[in-house]
Amino acid sequence: MSRPPTPDPRHPILLRPTVVDYLLFLAGAGLSLYLIELSPFTVEAIDTVNAPVLRTAVSFLPRLLRLPEGVILLLPLFLLFQLPRGRREGLTAVEWLWLLSWFGTVLLTLLAACDHFNLLPEFVQTKLLLVRFVWYVGFELAIAGVAGLLLVVGFFRPARPWTHQLGLALALWPVAPLAGILTLTKLFI
Repeated sequence: MSRPPTPDPRHPILLRPTVVDYLLFLAGAGLSLYLIELSPFTVEAIDTVNAPVLRTAVSFLPRLLRLPEGVILLLPLFLLFQLPRGRREGLTAVEWLWLLSWFGTVLLTLLAACDHFNLLPEFVQTKLLLVRFVWYVGFELAIAGVAGLLLVVGFFRPARPWTHQLGLALALWPVAPLAGILTLTKLFI
């Protein structure tokens, strides 16, 4: 009786998403909706945006910006469910970016929850808008820039786990809504 071939470490096992992964993704989207309601923030369209339809679309941009947050928060579960299926390699560069986003999103979520339940001191409450601004405009754009670079470099690399591509999408997604917010609004209110 022959033994099954041992996996070649140069060619990692590429896992595909399963139904559990898709359910986690949908749970993350649901969590995003909850977080948006828990700690909403709004923008006001600049005066040159006159059409009611466009003003409504502009007011929707912060929700689009925050859409990936719940999925980002579920990163540990996405990775955990890959282990029993045979994932042995470490995190990819994009998954490390996702982990960095995870830490920032956890911090923002904790601050939002504490603010929602009035657990923050007043001096912290007054700085929440600044924290959001720094996160979304500073860190999210930096993460998206690095993700864009990794996307280009990734064309010349071997295949990666599916969470690598999902991490790219999560990192790049906020660029368009943020561009709309920065150009069509009076920023965060």
